[in-house]
Amino acid sequence: MQIIERINRADYTVNNKAIDKKSYMQQLSFRYYETLYKILKNKRSTIYVDENGEVNFIIKLNKIVDIKEILYYKKSLDVKMDLEGPIMELIVDGLDGFDFLFSLNDKMSILALKYLFLNNSVNVHFVVELAGILQKFYSSSMPIDERVIERVEYVLKCLDDYSYPKIEEDITNKESILFEVESGFELLEDLIHIVDNLRKWNSKDSFSIVVDREDNFKVHFVGHLLNKNYIKEELKKKYSLQESSSISEGKGFLKYDRGMLYFYN
Repeated sequence: MQIIERINRADYTVNNKAIDKKSYMQQLSFRYYETLYKILKNKRSTIYVDENGEVNFIIKLNKIVDIKEILYYKKSLDVKMDLEGPIMELIVDGLDGFDFLFSLNDKMSILALKYLFLNNSVNVHFVVELAGILQKFYSSSMPIDERVIERVEYVLKCLDDYSYPKIEEDITNKESILFEVESGFELLEDLIHIVDNLRKWNSKDSFSIVVDREDNFKVHFVGHLLNKNYIKEELKKKYSLQESSSISEGKGFLKYDRGMLYFYN
């Protein structure tokens, strides 16, 4: 994978001064943090790689929020795809979501991805501007679990190959939900469109589709199909279908796994 190789080879000199992770309040002087002043002048969040090889998410708020509130807020990370690269969205209950784009057109973003994979963690800093001076008023270290790393790698592979990844997996002879559909091969394109909508919503479904064609198409759904009714109603707009329980047989078509889409070889 060319993109992963670029990330692994990334070796740029970084002079960005680290932000103290231990103290709550810290004045970020323009002398040492000029880069942040320039970026946060027109943005409310940015990725900041420091001199210690650590990845930092900087979030600029309009006012200081009660530290105790942030301490107890639930924080989570999600990964989205952009044509420039993966986006990590930091979701903090009680606040907005904050997007951090790792642009593959920017050498520091590529270096940030390298350190992200090495450290499996990011530092999150909340700052506010008071009288023209940036004040860091809360910091925390946030571990990155394997699921998030997997999703970042998935986005990179999609962008590298300009297509969804291919997989091999035996998904026949499994318990399934069967849709028998009166249609031609145009059904396959419609299935891709419907599943792609689930991907855009980042739905939590996790299933594979096995197809078999005799007089009609037999579409087997194997796994956790949380949005079965949506898929069924979308298909019924164009096709006549019957639903039943079955055992999967035929050829693997595609797999959807909580926002990630794969096609079977």
